[in-house]
Parts: sequence; structure tokens; C-alpha cells
Amino acid sequence: MPKNRFRKLMHYVCVDYGYCGSVINGQPTHTTDFIPEFGLVSASEFAGWVMLADDCHPDSALSFREHHKRDLEVAFIKYMGAEIVPAQDLRWDAES
Repeated sequence: MPKNRFRKLMHYVCVDYGYCGSVINGQPTHTTDFIPEFGLVSASEFAGWVMLADDCHPDSALSFREHHKRDLEVAFIKYMGAEIVPAQDLRWDAES
């Protein structure tokens, strides 16, 4: 896998797709705030965290939510190379 997979994924998420985080309850919130230090992360979990960081909760009555979530899952697999990856690969400074 090429270097900087996570950086490329986040570029897609934010620049290309528009999910850059938000301010929730007065606190800046970003997808990376939800990523655990260790363990495995699935495409579905990651996509959910992207949407939560933009204050787009699962119970939101937003017609586009499920479509966007699926698109984010596909992007995760494309850029990270698998449906499930180690949480350590989801870091700005990750070598992979």
C-alpha cells in the first residue's frame, strides 16, 4: 500500500466530500477524535464517526445520511485497502 493512505482518505472526506468536522457544544470536533488508540476500525465505524464529527447523528432525519455513509465506507476501503484496519493506521503521521 502507498504511504499516506490516511491523509489521502481524509483529503477525500474533507476536501472532496465536505465532511471536515464541526463545533459541537462549543468544542471543535473532528473525525480523529473518535478513533481509538488501539484495536481495529471498520469502514462502517469510520464513516459513522465522520458523520458524528459533522453533527450528523444516526437518528437524524436527513435523507442523504445513509447514501453518504455508504460512499464514505467505499472511500475507506479504497484508500485504506481493506474493510477493517488497525486504528494505528488512522493517524496523520502513519507511515502506511
